[in-house]
Amino acid sequence: MNFRHVHMNGRRTLVLRGQAGLVAANRALLGTLDRQNLALRKLAHDLRNPLNSILLMAQLLEETGGSPEATRIATRIQKQCEEMNRMVSAAVPER
Repeated sequence: MNFRHVHMNGRRTLVLRGQAGLVAANRALLGTLDRQNLALRKLAHDLRNPLNSILLMAQLLEETGGSPEATRIATRIQKQCEEMNRMVSAAVPER
């Protein structure tokens, strides 16, 4: 059989010459998946930052007092931010 060495994921792998196209397709697919994972992690980061800022401001509003209506709204905002953070974490777990 006719074999050749190719580099895949930092490793030297022995493949049949006819499979070189499959190896190239696999490499391209892995590159695409890496880019998609990076984009999802960036999106999760970009969502978490403002959510955490809103959460902190709502906690500050709740702690500093004010009207019962302001406290009720602050509590609701906190619950919604926490729920959104859970949804983001479930969709894109942190490393």
